[in-house]
Parts: sequence; C-alpha cells; structure tokens
Amino acid sequence: MNAPLTQQELAELKQRLTQRREQLRTEIREQMHASGLDRQGEALDSDTSEEARDRGDEATAFEQTALQVAQIKRDHDELAAIEAALARMAAGTYGLCEETGEDIERARLFANPAATRSLAGQTAFEKRNGFRNPGF
Repeated sequence: MNAPLTQQELAELKQRLTQRREQLRTEIREQMHASGLDRQGEALDSDTSEEARDRGDEATAFEQTALQVAQIKRDHDELAAIEAALARMAAGTYGLCEETGEDIERARLFANPAATRSLAGQTAFEKRNGFRNPGF
C-alpha cells in the first residue's frame, strides 16, 4: 500500500494542475478564435459567406472545422478532468482510486495529476468494460 501524499507533493501537483488549466483555457480560446467558431453566428448571418464557396472549398473547410472541433473537445475534456482533480483536492479525496479506494501510485499521479484510478483500479475498469491489452 502507498503512503498518502505529503503536503509538499500535494502543493506541487496542485501547482501543475493549475498551470495546465490556465494553459488549456488559453489554448481553447485561441483555437476557437483561429477556427472562427467564436464568430460562427456572424458567418451564418452573412449573405455571401456560403454562396461564395464552391463544393471543394466547403468540403475542405468542413474537414478543417471538424478537426478543430475534435482538438477543442480533447482539450475541453482534459480541462474538465483537471477541474475535477482540483475539486477532489479541495474535498480531501485527491489521490484515492475511484475504483478501489486505495491510494493512487505517486508515479502515476506525477505522470498524470488528474488520474482517477490506481494501476490496479484502471486494470479492473478496463477488464470490466471490455478493453483489450494491445500487447505492449
């Protein structure tokens, strides 16, 4: 069994989570702006925005927008996981596996400070949900 995290370790992990949260917020804003998704309503109101494009341009624009939306979603999901980790810190439950209730390994938390499961808990979760080991 792992010993609980020290106050210094908790402070370091909190700082890392907070820094990553701010970085993600900035990246999401920049991605939204760069993709035009923050101005999507303006484009829909324009009389000529869609009429001026040919089908090839529309398909390319759609693919680019879909990729940008996927990147934003990925970053948003990571941001939500970070917010949840910070909430667990505030509640005093950070570092406990949601699967087993045991302490999550230090190395795992330092590799992924938003981790919610220990290695054993993750393995049990994956077995129960039908995930397969890729063999590496």
